[in-house]
Amino acid sequence: GISMGLRGFTYGYDYYTPEKSVCFHMYAVGKNKSKRKKVKLFWEHSSLYSGVGSQAMNRLLGIKQMNPDSITPDKWLHEEEQKYGNGKVRSLQKFFDTFGIHTKTQTVEQHLCRFVGKKMQNEFKPHLRSDAMGINCDTISFRFKDPAPDEKPPPLNGARL
Repeated sequence: GISMGLRGFTYGYDYYTPEKSVCFHMYAVGKNKSKRKKVKLFWEHSSLYSGVGSQAMNRLLGIKQMNPDSITPDKWLHEEEQKYGNGKVRSLQKFFDTFGIHTKTQTVEQHLCRFVGKKMQNEFKPHLRSDAMGINCDTISFRFKDPAPDEKPPPLNGARL
């Protein structure tokens, strides 16, 4: 999820996008819906842990510097934050700026999927390190902006974080 992606990014890991999908997720519709409804879900016992979900989300968003101003640091647990927190190779803000995430307004630039793939590879390829150790994000000034702001966002991709 976003937690591991952001953590990896701040530790200097690069992620690559295959041109073809190699996996699926639970939220299928149409002919695949019946097959995917058999997959066990992590929230099937959620009624046993009332309130834990919102506490966990406040913690996650706090560590990732994405909480709204109304959720102050005293409202979430900081236990083992150093151990499971962010790295120091790249900033969270660099990721947010590059991929159109606006933490203060809790909105995202829509239609990112139109950029991911060949367009993103073409944009970032000139920033590959000469030592073959990935992408030098310090040299990337690209900031994703919605290429179709007047179009409705795709399903399951609302404007809220």
